[in-house]
Amino acid sequence: MSHFTEPQEQEIAYVDARAEAETEKALFCVLKTGEKIWVPKSLIQTDSEVKVHGDEGELAVPLWFCEKKGVL
Repeated sequence: MSHFTEPQEQEIAYVDARAEAETEKALFCVLKTGEKIWVPKSLIQTDSEVKVHGDEGELAVPLWFCEKKGVL
């Protein structure tokens, strides 16, 4: 009998990100580069320091999301 595990999802961590606004389902974040992006709360990784409005620090999200939004 074989056991398979799902591969770990690759993530990106932006240093010095800041959550400037929040809705029920997303955070409006400003990255160190000055780029601004809405991030669905469901995609924010558990090890992220930025999780609610006013948080500053490391923002961890899936790599595929960053590629899709063009913020790499």
